[in-house]
Amino acid sequence: FIGLIDHYFVYFAIGCLITAFVIIDLFESVTGVILFFLWDLIVIVINPGIFWRNYLISEQHIKYLPLLSVRDLQRK
Repeated sequence: FIGLIDHYFVYFAIGCLITAFVIIDLFESVTGVILFFLWDLIVIVINPGIFWRNYLISEQHIKYLPLLSVRDLQRK
């Protein structure tokens, strides 16, 4: 669970940095900074649901992949 949170914050931080650079390039003003903070709030509210769902789906695949590879080795 701790690893899951770490992954989330890494992706979130990268997303924030990219968004910050884009918005600051577009507006080059205080307005850009305010919009960036508003965008942060939107990302915090909306993004986790999408992220958690995708993460859980990928986790399920990761759990089953080793089992499949072991079975394949046993067959050979």
